Amino acid sequence: MKKITLLFLMCVALTSQLTAQLQVGDGENQLQALPIDPYFEYSYTQSIYLANELNSGAGIITGLQYYFSGTSSLDDSQDLTIYVGHTSKSSFSDSDDWIDVTTLTASYAGGIPVAGQGWVTLTLDTPFVYNGTDNIVIAVTENSVGYDGFGDDFWNTATSEARSIYYRNDNNPITISDPETATGTASYVPTVIIDGITALCTAAAATVTSVVEDCDNSQFSILVDVTDLGDSTNLEITNDAGVTSTTVTATGEVTVGPFPVGIPVVLTLENENNDLCDVVLDSVLDFCPTAANTLDYYNLQFPATLTFAESEVLDQIVYAQAYDTGLTDTTVGEAAAGIEVWIGYSATNTDPSSDDWTWEVATFNAEVGNNDEYALNILDLGLEVGVYYYASRFSLNEGPYTYGGFGGAWDGTINVSGLLTITPGLPPVNDDLANAIAVTCGDTVSGITTYATIDEADATIDISTSSDIDSPNLWYSFMGTGEIVTLSTCTVNTTFDTEILVFTGNSGSLVAVSAGYDECALYRAETTFTSIAGTQYYIAIEGFNLANIGAFDLEVTCEPAPTCTNATATYSIVSDCETSGGFNIEVDITDMGTATDLTVTDDQGNDAQAVTEATTLTFGPYVNGTDVVITIADDNDETCEQSSDTLTQTVCPPSNDECAGAEALTLGTTVAGSTVGATGAASSSCDGTIGNDVWYTVTGDGGDMTITVNAATVDQQIGVFESEDCAGITLGSCLESATGFSNPESVTFTSTAGTNYYIQVGAWSSSSADSDFSITIETTLSTTDFETEAAFTYYPNPVKNTLSLNAQNSIEQVTMYNMLGQEVLRATPNTVDS
Repeated sequence: MKKITLLFLMCVALTSQLTAQLQVGDGENQLQALPIDPYFEYSYTQSIYLANELNSGAGIITGLQYYFSGTSSLDDSQDLTIYVGHTSKSSFSDSDDWIDVTTLTASYAGGIPVAGQGWVTLTLDTPFVYNGTDNIVIAVTENSVGYDGFGDDFWNTATSEARSIYYRNDNNPITISDPETATGTASYVPTVIIDGITALCTAAAATVTSVVEDCDNSQFSILVDVTDLGDSTNLEITNDAGVTSTTVTATGEVTVGPFPVGIPVVLTLENENNDLCDVVLDSVLDFCPTAANTLDYYNLQFPATLTFAESEVLDQIVYAQAYDTGLTDTTVGEAAAGIEVWIGYSATNTDPSSDDWTWEVATFNAEVGNNDEYALNILDLGLEVGVYYYASRFSLNEGPYTYGGFGGAWDGTINVSGLLTITPGLPPVNDDLANAIAVTCGDTVSGITTYATIDEADATIDISTSSDIDSPNLWYSFMGTGEIVTLSTCTVNTTFDTEILVFTGNSGSLVAVSAGYDECALYRAETTFTSIAGTQYYIAIEGFNLANIGAFDLEVTCEPAPTCTNATATYSIVSDCETSGGFNIEVDITDMGTATDLTVTDDQGNDAQAVTEATTLTFGPYVNGTDVVITIADDNDETCEQSSDTLTQTVCPPSNDECAGAEALTLGTTVAGSTVGATGAASSSCDGTIGNDVWYTVTGDGGDMTITVNAATVDQQIGVFESEDCAGITLGSCLESATGFSNPESVTFTSTAGTNYYIQVGAWSSSSADSDFSITIETTLSTTDFETEAAFTYYPNPVKNTLSLNAQNSIEQVTMYNMLGQEVLRATPNTVDS
C-alpha cells in the first residue's frame, strides 16, 4: 500500500458556545439591503431563519445583534420597528410573498446605536418567546426622513434559497400592513447574534487529510483529522457507502473505511446528542493508478470556425465529444462518471498544453451515439474584439490532461484548434425609428443599447420633466388598441438607468405622448397612457445620459380603458387643532364626470358619503400624523374609481399661519417663530414662490425699519406689505423683500408713522425645509438734510432733564423716542425756539 496526500474542501457547521447567545450565519457580505438599507429613506425587510440554524430549544429572545460595516452614524436611519414571529415558510417564492405582519410580534421600536464598525445590540422592548421547533421571521422597517451613505451596510450570509424579501424607496413611508410589491428577494439573511436562547449542541470539526490506496484489492481508506469532538463523548463517523461507521472518543487522526475505488464517499460527523449538530464533509473519490485514466477518443466537435460581433446576443456554443469503451457507451441520458471537460482559448495559435491558454469548464450537453457531448457558450466569456483560437481538454479519473482538436486528438497539423473571430459590435436592427420592432399587449422584449446610436435627436418630450433623445436608443412600435397601456423596464434583467419615451407622428415631426424616468427601484422606468385604437405609437428606450447603456427587458401590459369619465375633485387639509387637536379633509367635487351617483370614503373607517351633484364634503377629524386616502367610486361603473394621494398633517400649524392671525410685534424686540406645520402661501410672494410661511404685523414709527430673520436654515425669504388689513394684501406684489441664502437675512425700509405693515416669513421655495427662527424689528429715526449747521441747534447733548431747540423757521412739532424706539413725548411748540 502507499499513502497519497490529497486536498479536499470541508463544510464546517457553525459552533455555538453554550451561553444564552447564538450566532446565526458567519457571512460578511456588505452589499445587501438587509436588515435595513440606510441609503434609502424608507425600507422594509423580512428574513427567515431555519430551526436547524437556530440549534435551540424553546427560549425567550431578548435581543438582536447586527454587525455594522459602514462608516457614518446613521443619523437619518433612526426610526426602526422590529417584528418577530414563527413561520412555516422556509423561503420567499416571489416579490409579493410577504408574511402578514399581523401574525408577528412588535418587539422593538427606536434607533440603532451605531458607533463605528462592529456589533450593534438592540434590546427588545417585548422579548419574543421561541417555541424551539419552528422557523422564525424577523421583519424590520425603517421610516426616517432622509438617508445615509451608500456604503453604510450590515454583514449578510448567503443562503441556498431566497430567504429574504425587501422593499425600499425615497418617496413615501411604507405601510407594512399592506406592503408594495417588493423591490426583490435575496438569497441572503443578515448575520445575527440572538440573545436569550442557548444552543442545544456543539458540532464537531474535522478535515479529510488524505486517502490510503489498496489497489491490489481495489479499495481505499480515508484519513480524517478530528480537531474537535464538539459536545459528543462518542463521535460517530458514518458514510453513505454502506461501510460500518467509526467511533471516535478523542481528537486526532483516524482511518475510516475501506471503500471501493471509483465510488464517491460522503462522511458525516454525527453528534450523539442532537442531529442539529451533524457535520457533512465533502465527497471523496479515488481511483487507483491501475484504473483507466485516458479516454479512447476525444475531439473538438463543432464548429471549426466561429465568427460573431461583440454586440451578439444569441448563444455561441462550442462542442466537444468524448468516448471510452465500457464507460460512455453504457450510460443513458447522463454523463459518464470520471470525465472532466474544458473548452480553452488563446490569442496565439500554440499547443493547447502551453501556458498561454485559458480554460473554462464545459457542461454535459447530451449523449450522441456512444459519445458524451459537452458544451460551452463562448458569449459568456466576454471576450473583446480580436482573433482567438479554441480547443478542448479532457481528464479521465483525475488522470493526465489530453487535448482535442477539430477531428480528434490535437496534433497541430490535421486536428487543429478552432478559429474564433470577434468583430466590432453592430447596432441592433431597431437602432432607428424606421426599423422599429412591433410589440403588442403581453409582450416582453429584450434589447441592448450598448452599440446603438442616437436617432431622432430633435424629438423632445415634456410631460412631468423635460427630456429629449440624447442617448443611444432602440425603437419599438405599438398599434393602439383603445386600451390603457403600461410600458415598463422595471424587471431585474434591466442593467442601467433607463428612460421610456412614447410618441405619435412621423420621423422629424414626432409628438410626445408619455414618458417614464425613475418610477422603479434602481432608477428604472415605467409609463402608462391610454392608447387610441388604430393610432401608431413609437417607443424609444434610452439611458438617462450618454454614458448610460446596457441591457433591458421591455414589458408591455394592457388593460381595458374605462367607459366613464372620472369626477373632478380636489382635496384640502383643514386644521382642527383647537377642537380635536388634529385635522379634517375637505373633498371639493366640482364635476360629477359621467356619474350620477358617487360614494366617497376614507381608509380610516369613517362613514361613506353619497354625492349626486357638485358639493364639498368633510371627513375627520384625524389625529396628526395619520395617513389618509380618500376614494371616490362611481356607483354605476367600477372602472372610474379614483383615490387621492396620501393626505396628512404632521403637526398643528402655528397660530400665525395665515395673514388673519398675524402676530403683533413691538419695535426693538426679538421673538421666536417657526414654519413647522405651516401650510404655505396662497400664491407667489414678492420675488418668487414661497414655501410654508407665517405672518407678523407692526406699526411704522416714521424711522428706518430693519427686519432681521435668523433661521436654522438659510434658505429663506422675507416679504413686507403695506396694508391696513389682510384684504389689502396682493401676494406677488409687496413693498419690500429679501430672498437668499444669507443667515441672518434682513430687509430695511423707511416706514411711515402710524402705518400698518404685514411681514411674511417663510422658506424660499416649497421644496425648502421648515425651520425655527427668531425675528427682530429695529428702527432708527430718519432726518432731512439741513442747509447749514446754524439752521437748527439743540443742547445740551447728552440731555438729562431739559432740551433746548432753535431753528430759523417755526418748529411745528417735536416727537421724542427712547433708545428702544418707544415714543415718550410729543409737543407742538410752533416757535423758532423751544
